[in-house]
Amino acid sequence: MSNKPNNSIEEAETFTMVYDSVRRAKMVNGIQFKAIDKLLYSYLLGWQASKDDPANKKVTKVNSSVRELQKELGVSKGTVETSLKTLEKMGLILIKSGGVGFSNEYDVIKFSEIKATNQEVKVDDFMKKRQEYRENQKLNKQVDPVPVVQETNKGELKDFDFNDDPFLNDCGMHVCHDADFDDHLSTKPQKSIKSVVKPQDGRICEHCYFDNVERHWDCGDSKCRNNKIPF
Repeated sequence: MSNKPNNSIEEAETFTMVYDSVRRAKMVNGIQFKAIDKLLYSYLLGWQASKDDPANKKVTKVNSSVRELQKELGVSKGTVETSLKTLEKMGLILIKSGGVGFSNEYDVIKFSEIKATNQEVKVDDFMKKRQEYRENQKLNKQVDPVPVVQETNKGELKDFDFNDDPFLNDCGMHVCHDADFDDHLSTKPQKSIKSVVKPQDGRICEHCYFDNVERHWDCGDSKCRNNKIPF
C-alpha cells in the first residue's frame, strides 16, 4: 500500500499579541491586574486594532460574545464575565449593551492612556494590616463590668445587688428585692429548743435511764427493779 502525499494547505496559526507594558503591569487604577485580565484585554485590543485599521474593511466593531470569548480563551463563562467587569472598573474597556439577543459591543482603550503601575500587592503587608485591624476591634469592644463581691467578716457579703445579678438575668430569673426579702435576709435569733425534762424520782441506780418512747424508767442492770427485760 502506497502513501499518498498530503497536498492540503494548513491554515496559518493565529496568535494574540501582548504588549510588554501590559504584561509587566501589576496594578491598573488601584486594581490588581491578573493574568486572565491581561489575556482578555489583549484579545479585545487585537480586535480593536483591526477595527481602527483603515485598510481592514471586515471588522467594523468589537462585539465578541461571552461564549466566543470563553471558547477562545479556554476558560469558564463565569471567569469571562468577572474579567470583563474588572476591565471595565479599570477603565480599559467600555461595554455597550447590544440588546436582547445581541452581543455586547466593546470599546477598548489604549493602555498608554491608562494609569498603570508595577507595584505588586504584598501578601505580608495585607496580613499585617488585617491583624492590626482585628486587634483594634478587640480593644474598642465594650465589655460589661462584672460586679465585685467584697468580703467583710466570715460568712457576710457587702455591697451585693441581688437585682443586678448577670447570672440570674441570663437564666431568666428575677429576684424580688422587697421588704419581705430584706426581712428574710436579716438575722433572726434562733428559738431555744426546750429540753425534755425527765422525772428524777424513778431513778434507783446509776444504770437507770428514762425511755422517752415508752415513757417509763428502764435499767441496764438486770438486778435493778427498773429493768423491764426478762432474763
